[in-house]
Amino acid sequence: MVLPITDIADTPTTLKIKKIDSLQDKDGNSIVGEDGQPAEGAEAKALEGITFRVKAKGAEDSDDQLYTTDKDGNIKVEYLKKSTTYTVKEYKTIPGYNLSDEVKEFTVDDKGQIEGRDIKELTFTNVPNQVAISKTDITNGNELPGAEMQLTDM
Repeated sequence: MVLPITDIADTPTTLKIKKIDSLQDKDGNSIVGEDGQPAEGAEAKALEGITFRVKAKGAEDSDDQLYTTDKDGNIKVEYLKKSTTYTVKEYKTIPGYNLSDEVKEFTVDDKGQIEGRDIKELTFTNVPNQVAISKTDITNGNELPGAEMQLTDM
């Protein structure tokens, strides 16, 4: 579909999506703040190859709405339609990570800006797959200290 020139933002309104690994301390506690950004002093690992769907709210899904993060974990979507609310959702992740169900929304106003700015940044965090293995005593259910196991790949 070709949009009339008047429907597209006059300036290159840009949506920047950043995908990062959820950070955890040695005890497995998250060190990502409520805003989705790494806690002060922590650094997040950017995730390359995560695909997002960016579309006008209520629009049918199509392949031209899919964008994949670069080596820095970023996606850049330019020249968005004015007076339109968009949704952003993770579509496909990479091996070793869980697919997020989180959906974020933003609106491009009639001037072609998002929240009064030409650039809107959204950060999504991802939780790596984790497995906890423990050996317990069958008679009492207590964990056996010092038990050794070997995990192999089929």
